[in-house]
Amino acid sequence: MNNIELTFAEEATMEKSLLSNADVICGTLSTCGNNRIISKLAVERFSCIIIDEASQCCELDSLIPLQYNCCKLILIGDTEQLSPTIISQLALEYNYGQSLFERLCKHYKYKDKNSVIMLNVQYRMHPDICKFPNRYIYNNQLITDSVLEARSSNIPVVPYLLFDAQFGSHVRSTNSGSLSNRLEADFTVCLCECLSNVQVVRTLLKVAVIAPYKEQKKLLECLLTER
Repeated sequence: MNNIELTFAEEATMEKSLLSNADVICGTLSTCGNNRIISKLAVERFSCIIIDEASQCCELDSLIPLQYNCCKLILIGDTEQLSPTIISQLALEYNYGQSLFERLCKHYKYKDKNSVIMLNVQYRMHPDICKFPNRYIYNNQLITDSVLEARSSNIPVVPYLLFDAQFGSHVRSTNSGSLSNRLEADFTVCLCECLSNVQVVRTLLKVAVIAPYKEQKKLLECLLTER
């Protein structure tokens, strides 16, 4: 079968058959505007179209899949997190950075609350870490999952600590333009070593190191490898 070469017409026919008989079709918003896809799905009727990360899509992009005769539209997102990436200042002045998700959330906020459903149970962080965003961003509407809360209470370390390494200086790479900070990197490596020497950490926990810049990531990898 691997040696069979299909003509363009045969490939198009097979593609149309696969799409027409599929129960679920996944794609990007821009793919939904592809002429080949449009020609094959124009007569189809979708019972539901789901747009994930809808708060990160500009409004016009969200309209692309709506040409496929959908009966129901479900938008999933969070207006308090990342918004669409818009470079043009002029476009921003004309509110091009507002997503369809955000527009509809504002529209239904005081009209029909059943149209906007908030998933308020969080599973991703310790309850103490959740307190700040919950209070200042989500109006204390978030609830920590009971299983996560019970598991978090059994971890014998504090949920978070902040270290102010203000005496370090950033260096910009001439090649990549990315930034690194040696003092912060040295401190992070030292902290990792300290944690690795704690028995309970070695047996119960995994340590993740997250850096905001590629050069900082490279520096950390180099220093950790040397140890």
